[in-house]
Amino acid sequence: EVDVFSSGVSGYLGKIIGVSGDQVKFLISVLMPIPCGFAVRAMSSPLSRLISMLALGLVFQYYLYRIYILTSIGELLGAYILLVLVKRKFAGWVVTLYALGCLIFVHIERMINDYGGWHLGVHTCFLLQCIHLSSLAWDYTDGGSDPKTLSSEQKRNAIDVLPNLLEFLSSSLSPTQSFGGPACNYVDYRDFIYNKGLYQNVPSTLIPCAKRFGIGLLMIGLYITLLNNFPQKLLKESSFPQKNFFLKHLYLILIPLYVKAKYYIGWTMAEAGTIASGQAYNGMDETTKEHRFDRFYAIELLGVEFSVFSFNVTECWNHNGHMWLKRYIYFRMNRIMNREVALYLTYMVSAFWHGFYPFYFLAFGLYAVVTENSKEIYKLCWKYPILRRFPFMLLFYVFTYLGICYLGMIFDILLLRYLKNFFAGIYWIAIVHIVLFILFKTTSISRESKAEEAKRRELEKEGGFDFTVRVYNTLSFGDKELTATSILPPEGKSKPEKLAQATSTKNKKEQILLIQSQSQKKKKKKKKKK
Repeated sequence: EVDVFSSGVSGYLGKIIGVSGDQVKFLISVLMPIPCGFAVRAMSSPLSRLISMLALGLVFQYYLYRIYILTSIGELLGAYILLVLVKRKFAGWVVTLYALGCLIFVHIERMINDYGGWHLGVHTCFLLQCIHLSSLAWDYTDGGSDPKTLSSEQKRNAIDVLPNLLEFLSSSLSPTQSFGGPACNYVDYRDFIYNKGLYQNVPSTLIPCAKRFGIGLLMIGLYITLLNNFPQKLLKESSFPQKNFFLKHLYLILIPLYVKAKYYIGWTMAEAGTIASGQAYNGMDETTKEHRFDRFYAIELLGVEFSVFSFNVTECWNHNGHMWLKRYIYFRMNRIMNREVALYLTYMVSAFWHGFYPFYFLAFGLYAVVTENSKEIYKLCWKYPILRRFPFMLLFYVFTYLGICYLGMIFDILLLRYLKNFFAGIYWIAIVHIVLFILFKTTSISRESKAEEAKRRELEKEGGFDFTVRVYNTLSFGDKELTATSILPPEGKSKPEKLAQATSTKNKKEQILLIQSQSQKKKKKKKKKK
């Protein structure tokens, strides 16, 4: 499975640009959906669209995985049989466990045949199919549930009638669903195929597609430049711990940047394909009067690189995977268990989804700690206005960025024989976060009273000072109140809806001051009564 990808044209091109042949194959496979997307958009017949998307997915999968495509098709047929046979109210749990079970098999096979390697294999397909199958199963379960028990988002994504086999296979094997992403819910895919809702009048996709494609080209240039000048082996060398403090942290910033660029390339090119076909169309922005093509997306580059707090990075990085974990893992588990337990289990599911390497679980366990610390610091910023000044915001940003880079390198290096040099060189980040976590959990330093929490949540609804903000926003803050969206935005609101809510509120500062003055009057009345 590994050797077959290093030959032919892809292997030759890989040697020229300094990457493996299988990575070139994957890049070709995420580029080809762009012209194919324009062709599918020109088709008016739903049947021709269904068959075309299915055929394209099969061709691309065979190009990537050869005979191993049979394992992918086998998983899909097994899931469809379960959807038909299992009681509808249990379909979500059963199919999710089935998809994760198939992923176990593929991860074990990968660890046996390619331990510690990053070669392209059929597991790439199984990762996305796990997301798609579990999402579809839960949406099908929601379609048979009492509407009163569902959120607005669950009602929108609910599937009333089980799709026929052609619709199911077409949605599951389409280029965006089976590799690269960004995957969409079945309801959106169905509306796209049958030209319903917003898809009835999709404008020209040429310019938006070209913009996203251009970003992908920039990321290719960034990746090649950093790969040649700052290879990952610099962090693995036995001499790394002896290097000076600033050089070690310079490596910690630049080397993860080229690793992230590798993902940026795949995601932005894949997004260009969904834009070309019109699948990503999301209507017109009421404020700017411009057409939006962000109905679903994989990556928000500026959010990843410039978020002040780590819980925003989670939403911006692999947005598709984040929303799957949030909607179909965290919220479902949170119904039957404590919030914190559900949160940590969600991070463990994320680690498990990536593979069985022990350091995956260490990385995601630490990321849960980092995220909880960010939320506590966020609360402190509400309690103490001085922390909303630019110097502190910049400090929080640097602290977050270094922490994300540190965890990313644990995730990417994986093997202990290399990680021991990395840990010996930079160890303070993990220690500081663990100490902060213990401090926040054992003291009341960031704890809010019920009144403070209610006030914060009320201001968040009005678009109050929340920290989806990024460093380039903080330059103009000073003593101004910060504006953005909530830490855990209300379920059912997409990125454009959240932005529209934040921008539609007028005179926010006056409203905030009014609320503050009202609370002060209440306090005075309470004192007089006492």
